[in-house]
Amino acid sequence: GYGDLLMAGSVGPVSEGQTNFLETIRANVDRMSTLVSDLQDISRIEAGQLRLEFGATRMDEVIIEVAQSFSYQIEEKEQTLTLDIQSSLPFVWGDRERLIQILTNLVSNAHKYTSEGGGIQLKAEHIHEVDESAGTFEVVHVSVMDSGFGISEEDQRQIFQQFFRSEDSDVRQENGTGLGLSITKNLVEMQDGRIWFQSVENEGTTFHFTIPTAELDGAIMDEG
Repeated sequence: GYGDLLMAGSVGPVSEGQTNFLETIRANVDRMSTLVSDLQDISRIEAGQLRLEFGATRMDEVIIEVAQSFSYQIEEKEQTLTLDIQSSLPFVWGDRERLIQILTNLVSNAHKYTSEGGGIQLKAEHIHEVDESAGTFEVVHVSVMDSGFGISEEDQRQIFQQFFRSEDSDVRQENGTGLGLSITKNLVEMQDGRIWFQSVENEGTTFHFTIPTAELDGAIMDEG
């Protein structure tokens, strides 16, 4: 906060060199904050102490909120972000803040690992999913598609492991903790969803996840 005040010139003019130093400080603080938050989530998940606040949530609003939060970064990198949201999506049964976290992690990766001028698409649709043991049930299927670096076949086998980071030089140029996708997978599965991806190296990646709907026979389900 004080760094932002200094950059804004609240206590006097700031030179170009000082601005550069302040921007570096802010970037490192943001990185440290993300790391601490991720480590806290991982420790709570492993200890079985991460509690979710379930409720009927509109996935279209979550998608729009996340997309708007990335508008500046997308514009700065001259990328395009398009939304393809099915009309009249049903409510999902999940933790709204954690759904935002899931989508933020996926969009952040798409943004980071897509070159300038590339494209990102967020898509959401209501589908019926078939499970051999549970039968057919309704979910909202969300996908995040990018035209980025893609994931090598070797890396694909480890992509959800904690602290995993690719040895690819393009990927290594971007900051990361190697925890985001592991946390994302846990958060999706804790909400009775599933997550998977498709990727071709040097062509792009699409991450998919599903969250069960909060409607059953037209009525909002209660927590039980």
